[in-house]
Amino acid sequence: ITIDLAGHTLTNKSGHTITNNGTLTITGNGTVDNITHQKAALYNTVKGIATIENGTLNRSQETGASATESGGNSYYVVLNQGKMTIENGEVVADGKYSSLIENGWYKPTDNETKTYAELTIENGDFSGGINTVKNDDYGKLIVNGGTFKNWKEANACILNWNEATINGGDFSCESQPVLHSSADVDKTTQNKFDYEKGETTIKGGDFAGKVECPKGHPHGSITIEGGTFTEDPSAYVADGLSVQKVDGKYTIAGPVAQIGE
Repeated sequence: ITIDLAGHTLTNKSGHTITNNGTLTITGNGTVDNITHQKAALYNTVKGIATIENGTLNRSQETGASATESGGNSYYVVLNQGKMTIENGEVVADGKYSSLIENGWYKPTDNETKTYAELTIENGDFSGGINTVKNDDYGKLIVNGGTFKNWKEANACILNWNEATINGGDFSCESQPVLHSSADVDKTTQNKFDYEKGETTIKGGDFAGKVECPKGHPHGSITIEGGTFTEDPSAYVADGLSVQKVDGKYTIAGPVAQIGE
């Protein structure tokens, strides 16, 4: 099915505004809104294949005030547990309790199929949420472009719990790390879970703020192979590469030349 918004607004009564179990394309200028607590503007199930070509997705009555205060009406704007591509458009919310986009499962035990949620972002504007994009357990995330913004009270623009590759995009978060890569381990074996690796690879993009593996979850990893950064990312740069500061920004370069080469 293709939904051409054509300047209209879709609003729910009680459930998710759109639940997709098939193959869905959303296109055209217009809005998909949700006004109900714990419901999304778009829920793409494990069976779903969804493409967002254009349009605005939001939660216009979102009341999440902080990481501990939902205000009685908060949730993800987009919940993906299938395969989704965002080609353009806008996903936005004023809330600070729920993540803006959730890819994967908050509780891994809820994923009865043990399949992976796959989200590819090609372009678009994304702002709000305690995290702008949360790549959760069983999540696979690829970001090729887009603009991602968050505010002072937020946690991060990108919070990765499993596998994420960032090839491009603009990322900014006021006074907070712009990217977190986190993972826990099996307390018995000390091994990572297959569905929660916390592995982030950065090959490009413009990052205004820190990228880090937070102290509370030290088992995550970040490998930086490209991109520009406002704060020194040397701790995470791939072997064989170096960091240079040019015009106030840190960039990734080839290895430092040795004497005699």
